[in-house]
Amino acid sequence: MKILKQLLILFLILLFQSCATKYKLGMNKSNYKYGNIIELKINEDVTIDNSLLIKLTYFTHKRPRIGGSTQATATLIVTKDNTLGEINLSVRGIQGKSESEDGLSEEERFRPVLWKGYKFQLAERFGSNYGESIRVIILKDKKYN
Repeated sequence: MKILKQLLILFLILLFQSCATKYKLGMNKSNYKYGNIIELKINEDVTIDNSLLIKLTYFTHKRPRIGGSTQATATLIVTKDNTLGEINLSVRGIQGKSESEDGLSEEERFRPVLWKGYKFQLAERFGSNYGESIRVIILKDKKYN
């Protein structure tokens, strides 16, 4: 029984070390700067300015009725100073109309999201990368410097 207990403890230690190593290897250590366009890939951690951690977690879209509004959304998990948040960044439009015909401004099409002194905004529409990655711009409010 004692040997079985020791083997179980050894197995759990090895499992824990394996999981910790896998997590560290999967982490994106890139250190981006505010104001630059950043590509976020699904389930990859990105650090900005050594302080803000971001992970793109999933995509959703609204099924519009003909002539109705459209919306595709990417969800991000953000962490700063032990504060965790969820941000939804969306591209909006009108079913069956081009960007030049739908009457939406860039602000309406790519409405920014404010969180803890940061402004998050999509840099472009989702394209063939829908479900895989997005390109965002993140700005830091000067009063929080």
